[in-house]
Amino acid sequence: MMSVKDRLEAAAQHKVSGDRASATALLEGILDTAPGHGRALTALAEIRLEEGAPDQAIKLLTEVLERDRADIPARNLLASVLLARDRVDQARDLVVETLELAPGDVQSCVLRAELLMREDAPGQAEQVLRAALESNPGDPALLSALAGLFTTLSQSRAALQLAQDALAQEPDNARYQARLGRILAQLGDHEKALPHLEAAHLRLPTDPLILLFLAETQVALGLASEARVLAKRLTVRFPGLLEGWRLLIGIEALRGDTTQVLSDYLQQIRKHPDKTAAVISLAITYRSLGHLVKARELLRPFLDETAPFNAPDRHHALNVLRDCLLASDQLEDLARTLPVSEMIQRLHAPEDAAKSADTGLLLEALGQRDVLLDPTLSSLDVLVLMRFARGQRPGSLQRRIFGAAHLAPVADLAGEFSFVEIDSVAGREALAASEPPVQLTASLALSPETFRTMRQWCPYIGANADSRRTWQEALKELPRPLVALSWNASRPGLLLNDYGPVLAQADGFEGTFVSVMWDESRHQLSDWPSVIDAGTHFKSLGDLTALLAEVDLLVGPDGLPTHVAGAMGRPTALLTQPAPPWYWHSNNGAATWYPSVRVLQTGRFGHWAELMGDLAAPLQAILHSGQMAGMDVT
Repeated sequence: MMSVKDRLEAAAQHKVSGDRASATALLEGILDTAPGHGRALTALAEIRLEEGAPDQAIKLLTEVLERDRADIPARNLLASVLLARDRVDQARDLVVETLELAPGDVQSCVLRAELLMREDAPGQAEQVLRAALESNPGDPALLSALAGLFTTLSQSRAALQLAQDALAQEPDNARYQARLGRILAQLGDHEKALPHLEAAHLRLPTDPLILLFLAETQVALGLASEARVLAKRLTVRFPGLLEGWRLLIGIEALRGDTTQVLSDYLQQIRKHPDKTAAVISLAITYRSLGHLVKARELLRPFLDETAPFNAPDRHHALNVLRDCLLASDQLEDLARTLPVSEMIQRLHAPEDAAKSADTGLLLEALGQRDVLLDPTLSSLDVLVLMRFARGQRPGSLQRRIFGAAHLAPVADLAGEFSFVEIDSVAGREALAASEPPVQLTASLALSPETFRTMRQWCPYIGANADSRRTWQEALKELPRPLVALSWNASRPGLLLNDYGPVLAQADGFEGTFVSVMWDESRHQLSDWPSVIDAGTHFKSLGDLTALLAEVDLLVGPDGLPTHVAGAMGRPTALLTQPAPPWYWHSNNGAATWYPSVRVLQTGRFGHWAELMGDLAAPLQAILHSGQMAGMDVT
């Protein structure tokens, strides 16, 4: 007769192979003869989770703990399910009690750190994980959790290394595969991310977050049809996962029809158990579709500091509201979306200055102190806001910029700073030992009048004179005007072939088209031999600035080239679809943040291959105007 141990091991093997039916039969057989068997109930709960039945899993795990409250694996699994179901208070109580029963338990420490992150306490979360690592050196669960924390803080290099170390120890662990894939995707390396996320999905095909991350990566790689299938599956199997609905809405917007999916989404919003999360999600959706007024009105209640919202929800909502205010150039409430008093306190300012939220101190600090790049900022956000940090520290010491490693190339364009990576231990020690730096987002807390004045400080990036001379020599024999082109690496972005209607109809244009792309996007040039491949000679962003200083016009979508050109004051035609990022706000086509940029926006969402025809006429007018060097963007 088979022992219980034999049947548990056989069930585990069936589960790993994907045969959940056989695993379930074996576990139910154990429970027929040994009702309440803890390991069997816990294993059955794991299967219910894989089948997308979390409520059944909670019921099974609760039964385990009613019989044995010291069953640590069951306690941890139940806490993780409660956390995934946003039953945060119950999860917190369970984790705290588990750590009292088993101090230092690895999985409990991971869950405790996750709870602290939800409470917007990343420093405490890191302390919990590092303390656990001292007792359990190299534990992959702790390494992976720490990687997730650093990802949240945009310390990408450290996060990537930790995630790789965790996966190296357990190569078949789907969670570690998903973590690494997610980090790679957030770093923009979607091609490397895809196989990790696909492997994780094959091992855990019903995990909703892995499904979501995989579909998002497919969209980024232009695999819209495959992503649409997964997104639809998410909304059917996990209708309460609002991120899945938002992903599907974005995909359907590119297809040109969001009517049905929006109707279904609004039904889920109305019956979602977390009303605050539902409101924030709806606001994000309105923002993504360009309905800024609706989004702002939904989020304005979060400006009231006395309203009964928890800190993470309020923080999230204010981040979205800030984006909406910037995107619509509504500056009066912008400072209220930021913790201005805390920013001033971090500068070790007098207490009365912090209480009065004296933004004059922030203005002075932006011009003289070291600068800290907030983890919420993208590289393009940083490039836009660096104009507010112009100035020179009294004395001979060079100012420093503290930030995540991937922001170094962009920060280096500012010229007057030295960059310190906070991904490294040495960088974090330098930050801790320095005079408190000013956060770059403090610029958004300035008075609207000061903000508008400083926003017009362009150009604020220049090109090296020697590099310019090199490019002048290289370009001097080419017919003028020189029109630089940029594009995206993959769909749903704009590809070089999408310029076809413009390039094919460039009758009478006697100039030269020049590519400024230097990454894998250059392979698209193979179909366009008439476009000069200047990017093949780029050694740094300094070459990009030097080339942009010598061309007559840049045409391209949102990306580093268009931002650098705008920051240099170079004539640029920015191509965008509705609901562009906040920094491409415009008035009658004139970019608010970059006076030399004209914003050409399509009237609808869709694939660029179908939309470029809408922009062909205004682009042709610019190409033939003969006024590129002093292009009138009004």
